Amino acid sequence: MVISECHGMRKPDPELFEAMLKLLALSADQCVFVADTEEYVQAAEKLGFAGVHAQQPEQTVSRLEALLRVPLTDAH
Repeated sequence: MVISECHGMRKPDPELFEAMLKLLALSADQCVFVADTEEYVQAAEKLGFAGVHAQQPEQTVSRLEALLRVPLTDAH
């Protein structure tokens, strides 16, 4: 978990996303960023993340299932 105030940065600051990647030891293309703020999702996508703009739970879950290629509900 990356808490922005602990790093002295705020989303959508690219340096905050970079700090998260460093802690995870992953590249952006290995990650999915989910947020309810379009600006944050767009910032993550510019860095190479797959982005999901969470607006409605069903759509968010469906998009995550497609990206991750795994079922996330019992409905499958």
